[in-house]
Amino acid sequence: MTFNNFHAFINGYPRDGFVGSIPLPRYVFLPNETQLLWANYFRTVIPNLSRAYSEVQRSDPIEFVGLPSLSTPLALPFYKNIFGKIMICILVHDSSLRYHEANGTLAATKIIIASHLFERTTGRRPQTLDELVPDFLPSVPLDPFDGAPFRYNPDKGVIYSVNTSLKDLGGLVFAPDTEPKEWQLERTKDNPWKGDNAVFQIWE
Repeated sequence: MTFNNFHAFINGYPRDGFVGSIPLPRYVFLPNETQLLWANYFRTVIPNLSRAYSEVQRSDPIEFVGLPSLSTPLALPFYKNIFGKIMICILVHDSSLRYHEANGTLAATKIIIASHLFERTTGRRPQTLDELVPDFLPSVPLDPFDGAPFRYNPDKGVIYSVNTSLKDLGGLVFAPDTEPKEWQLERTKDNPWKGDNAVFQIWE
């Protein structure tokens, strides 16, 4: 669908070549109301960004925007600004989680770089992350998920976050009582946050 067709679609004007050129009324997408909902939703999210994920007061976007039940899809076109509400729910889904993951990745990157600099300088690997302070890091970065310092397993050569499980697994990606599938293990290589703990390899 081209932008012109979409614009025509939400404004009630037919265009040739688009699903029989069937228009919908203007009230299904109200740009000003959508922008206001967007702004108000993020006013509730922003104060939480400085908190650990475990302390975040999460707001359900579906409930916040007043999205009607999807159990009667044929009735959806009759709801005011239904397109705008659906768009917001899709775009802000897990936004706080993604923010904390990004901060965790940044923290892990700092630790990995500092650890390699430590090894180059001293000729050995650190036994604790505290050894990196203050020459290589001002302080040990905090795990954005529980607010504690990032964990380090020197035997495995990894640092890790407790992630959303909020459980310290000692450097394991998945809890020992689970049996992850091969595709789940492969997925964590590309995105460590897909595991029970987010594990970052410093040394092989």
